[in-house]
Amino acid sequence: MLQYYYFDEVKEKEVGPLDIEQLKIVGIKPETLIWTEGLEKWKTAEELDELKVLFKAPPPLPPLPPRLPTVSSISPPPVRGFTENSVETSNKNKNLVALLVVILVILVGIFIMLGVDRSEKNEIKRQEKEATEWLRRRWGI
Repeated sequence: MLQYYYFDEVKEKEVGPLDIEQLKIVGIKPETLIWTEGLEKWKTAEELDELKVLFKAPPPLPPLPPRLPTVSSISPPPVRGFTENSVETSNKNKNLVALLVVILVILVGIFIMLGVDRSEKNEIKRQEKEATEWLRRRWGI
């Protein structure tokens, strides 16, 4: 059985000896440089007849089976109480509900901000009042 050496371009060194199965596992490419006993110089893997089997493309896939014809003249019976208008109405209702939820969230956010703003103002006024009283007691102002 022939033993092959290949040139690893990444490591910049020759690797081997390897048999054909090992070359397949390593994943050589058609342009990989190969040397084996009996060769005068390095050759690409695609130049060696015994290695060409490693690069054969698989055969094409068989054609797909023909599609069954669709029957467009047959349609299922309509569902009671369900019409295209009811779908449109349902979508409009969903949009209206979504809009109302957004408006509600915005209003709640505004009220919370106003409430925080008022409580902050009240806290500042209380602190000012305490500071003024302390100064009056301390300095007799």
